[in-house]
Amino acid sequence: MQKTLGALIATLRKSRGMTQIELCQRLAHVVGMVQPQLSQIENDYMLPNAGQLEHILRALEVTDQDKRRCRDLAAAVVVRRSFGVR
Repeated sequence: MQKTLGALIATLRKSRGMTQIELCQRLAHVVGMVQPQLSQIENDYMLPNAGQLEHILRALEVTDQDKRRCRDLAAAVVVRRSFGVR
């Protein structure tokens, strides 16, 4: 099980045989995401906002269980950051 949101997104994308560029092409018209931005998300340098996360999950056609896991991991990051923990 992935420990970070970025790692989980990368695993989900790769399991669908998609490159970062292919995923960004699916997202470009909705959230204007570009490959360097997705790379930062997958490497946990950037946290997607709620809208971006939902569009990523929709583009990857993930299961409800994976959606919950991603949302939980994102929420955990927000809580840690609110306490000053990276």
